[in-house]
Amino acid sequence: MRVMKLTDGVTSIEFSPAKGFEVPEDRPRTAHKTLDGELYIYEWGNKRKYVVPVTKISRDDRDIFVGWWQNLTKLTFYPDLKYDPTDSISVRIINEERPLQAMFDPGWETYFEGELILREVS
Repeated sequence: MRVMKLTDGVTSIEFSPAKGFEVPEDRPRTAHKTLDGELYIYEWGNKRKYVVPVTKISRDDRDIFVGWWQNLTKLTFYPDLKYDPTDSISVRIINEERPLQAMFDPGWETYFEGELILREVS
């Protein structure tokens, strides 16, 4: 199971994506070699966007996610702590509406679910 982490440098939350998560594709690249042998690699396109479905998020963690979303906090995102724990990117939570709603399954009313939409920032 994939484990992810978001942190603002003070507070960190680890979570696992729910069913339906897909890793975004890499950005387009081209490589060009000049006549003198110099290699140039060009990247273009949009920044990466992660749409992460989550379930069973505690009220405390939900409140932190919402605070980060409201303040447009720049976060460090670790997309795979298990297999590549040093890979990280800077992101912001860009949901159009407040992320995460209460779960309606019996016995899970104190937990939250939804999607975290994370956009890579410079």
